[in-house]
Amino acid sequence: MKGTIAGNIAGLLLILSILPPWSVGVMNIFVLLPAFLGLFLLILPLIRKLIHRFGDKTEKRIIRVFISMLIISAVFVTTELIVIQANIPTSDAPAKSVVVVLGAQVVNSRPTLILAGRIQAAANYLTAHPDSMCIASGGRGADEDISEAKCIRDTLVSDYHIDAGRIYMDDSSFNTSQNLENSAEIIFAHNLSTNVLLATDGFHMFRAKTLAGWKGLTPYSCPASTDRRLVFYLYIRELFGIPKSLLLDR
Repeated sequence: MKGTIAGNIAGLLLILSILPPWSVGVMNIFVLLPAFLGLFLLILPLIRKLIHRFGDKTEKRIIRVFISMLIISAVFVTTELIVIQANIPTSDAPAKSVVVVLGAQVVNSRPTLILAGRIQAAANYLTAHPDSMCIASGGRGADEDISEAKCIRDTLVSDYHIDAGRIYMDDSSFNTSQNLENSAEIIFAHNLSTNVLLATDGFHMFRAKTLAGWKGLTPYSCPASTDRRLVFYLYIRELFGIPKSLLLDR
């Protein structure tokens, strides 16, 4: 009985987890995944009754498989979270390091909450280190009216008074791997420092630093402040993004 009540409470909380990102206009499969899990927990007693009809042996076999999958998933998720957290703290980068602002969605020519945080993190560093250059990275998606790189540059110039001459643009990339591949090409072409400060969210830092290293760069952390309403959703998305990058983005 207590287990059923706890499962129902957990299920309802997971379903309600869609509300914070939805309140800021974010709704996609990664937002909905916890809700699907919550629905599963709510109907779990019915599923158990159905499984019981197959007989004791089959029921025990299914339960063992389910528990094994649960343990493997828990170990996998815990390992990823530890690695993510270890890479969040700000790094002390060498002088004249290049700040690379990784793109995120643009709406009506203005940065979304995620991108605005990354731009602010970059601006804080660039203001404190006037000898550092910057690369604004991100192409124009089908639902965007300007490229993410242009939005980053324009916001740095207009809102933070960063000299446009300090900002290079990569406006042809559409994922983190391409962001860093194109940024590396800009760095090598202009003889800039290969020490890069990655202006991105903490949840994204491990993957970004790993990909930057593969592109011949030495990465340092310049973490952005992530809106609390998006944290849960963004971590879920990154749990899928890390294995995808490790397997496919080399």
